Amino acid sequence: KIATEKQIQQRVARSLILQINCAVKLTQQMRTEDLRYLQPLERLRRGECNYDDYELLLTRVVGQSSVPLLSDSPLNKAPILVFRNEIRTQLNHKAVSHKAQQVGQTP
Repeated sequence: KIATEKQIQQRVARSLILQINCAVKLTQQMRTEDLRYLQPLERLRRGECNYDDYELLLTRVVGQSSVPLLSDSPLNKAPILVFRNEIRTQLNHKAVSHKAQQVGQTP
C-alpha cells in the first residue's frame, strides 16, 4: 500500500521528534532594544500584563488602511513559500483561476 502524503508527514514528524534529546529554555531577549516595549512583552509571557501594557500593545496594531493588498504590486509578484504540498497546490489553483478571470477565460 502506498502511503498518503499525510502519513508520510506524520512519519517524518515522529522521526524528528524522536531525535530530540534536549531542550533549551531561552531567557534573555535579544531582539527588542526598546525597553518601553520589552517590559510589557516580558509581562505578557508571564501572564502578568496590566492595563498600561494593553494600551501600549494597542498602538502596535496595524490598521486595515495601512496594510497593502496582496493583489497589488509588488506583493502580487512575491514568491510564497509553503511547507506542505497541498497548500502549494491550492495556491496554484487560486492563481490559475485568478489569471483566467483576468483574461476572460474559465479555468
